[in-house]
Amino acid sequence: MDGRAGSIRRLFRTLAFRFGLSGTPLPEPRRRERQEPSIPDIARSIISGIRESIRQNRLASSLALVAFLVVMPLTFGSRYDERPRYRQVILPEVERYEEDYLSALQRSETAPTDTWRLYHFLDAHNRAVKVLKLVRSKRTVTPDGGRAHAALIQYYSLVDQHFAILRTSMSVDEEIDFLERWREITRDLQPIHDRWARWVNQ
Repeated sequence: MDGRAGSIRRLFRTLAFRFGLSGTPLPEPRRRERQEPSIPDIARSIISGIRESIRQNRLASSLALVAFLVVMPLTFGSRYDERPRYRQVILPEVERYEEDYLSALQRSETAPTDTWRLYHFLDAHNRAVKVLKLVRSKRTVTPDGGRAHAALIQYYSLVDQHFAILRTSMSVDEEIDFLERWREITRDLQPIHDRWARWVNQ
């Protein structure tokens, strides 16, 4: 084994002399330069840290969520009265739309001819539909407010339905006194509207 190793050393010296490498140190291998982290690498690192933080604090996060879900309904249901906000934000627009609807009905009552009575009656139906769309678009935040506002939505939903039924009857019987019939319908539906009005005006 030693003889073979000696032969290899002699061969290496011979080659080094022939190619001018004698006494010249061999170059050290280049060290791999450290690359700067890329943006995706940084993002993955941040997300990983957030996940680890959530995992480690899962109990605390769960308790905080439970406390929020328990306290918020009690806060809104027990101590918060939303009627001032409702009167300021929602009520003025509802009253304006209702006034347009009732004014159209009044014009139908006082119109000089049957043609104009029918025109204003149909216009009242269109305006009632606008009131319904408006109140459906509004939101309340307390149980009491939700029930009261739901009564208003129910009222105008029934108004719309009864208008449609009465218009169908009018197409079959041209002699029907639709204004008298509508006064009867209004009296029947008024208690539903009053439930909403009582809550607003309390």
